[in-house]
Amino acid sequence: MGQRQMRRGAISIQRVLDSTAEAHRRYKRKYMRRWRADPHNCERERHARLRAHLARRVGPMYGQRRLYLNRQRRPVCGFCWHRRPMKLQERLRISEEAGNEFVKVLIPCCGEC
Repeated sequence: MGQRQMRRGAISIQRVLDSTAEAHRRYKRKYMRRWRADPHNCERERHARLRAHLARRVGPMYGQRRLYLNRQRRPVCGFCWHRRPMKLQERLRISEEAGNEFVKVLIPCCGEC
């Protein structure tokens, strides 16, 4: 008899938790709809996307050398992006200046890739 009451209690607690989570989800959805409908926020988001898009396109055009660093700003392998580099690997890259020429590029390598 005691176990049956405990199960009912656990089920009712689960229902309360589910309804609370559902209410929170509805609130978040309603908030984001209001936020997206605001013209100021919409304009700000459009400018942020455009700025990010242009940054991705312009970076390689100016021949910026890629830094093989992780989020802690430590050097990592240029192929697997996990291990510490042990040597430099030569690769060929198409030159921006000359049409059909290649340029040697040194990429840090861990030696296992």
